[in-house]
Amino acid sequence: MSPAQTVSSTPSASPPQSALWSTFTSALERKEYCKAWAVTKQAVIFFEGIQDSLKAWENPAEPKYVDEMLRASAMLKKWKAYLAELTFSMHTLRIWEIEHRVPEKWAAIPAYDYDNPHIFPLKTINSAGEKETRRLTPLFIPLSKHVIKLHEEGFDEEWFDLWDRLKPDPEKYAPYHLPLERPWPYKDIALRKKTGEIRE
Repeated sequence: MSPAQTVSSTPSASPPQSALWSTFTSALERKEYCKAWAVTKQAVIFFEGIQDSLKAWENPAEPKYVDEMLRASAMLKKWKAYLAELTFSMHTLRIWEIEHRVPEKWAAIPAYDYDNPHIFPLKTINSAGEKETRRLTPLFIPLSKHVIKLHEEGFDEEWFDLWDRLKPDPEKYAPYHLPLERPWPYKDIALRKKTGEIRE
């Protein structure tokens, strides 16, 4: 089962299905959570295609895209961190829903620097230097809001121009579609430019 599918799986008795998770300052609906995961997945595929194509670039008629490579790598690292956080929280919440132990309210958390991918560790290190299993926090709530905001703002035109020049493998890096286009059709989760135009 994909993380996107877990969003629409059987909810616990509390909270209700329409507005599932909330802190004292923000609420996140299940459908909104699914959109956040899907648009994040979309961005990861897009920047993976750009980065891998830049690494393989061997056209002697054009210079290496050194600056673009560094910036694409930074973008990919950040969006991969977002995806890891949202995927981890989805899988964990799925288990908690089955066990009927999803909190009715989550404690508010401090403001985060979402441009720093190091705030999303998959493992934590204890005082003895040993890896410990990561715990779920309310971070997925404001993070979902954040990635949807970025999605609605759109990406700079230069990334789409670079994609068109590099021509990444269209099958390996095909745009992501939710199963059966539910609960969001492709047009609602497609990457978009700052002009509002979506990636076909």
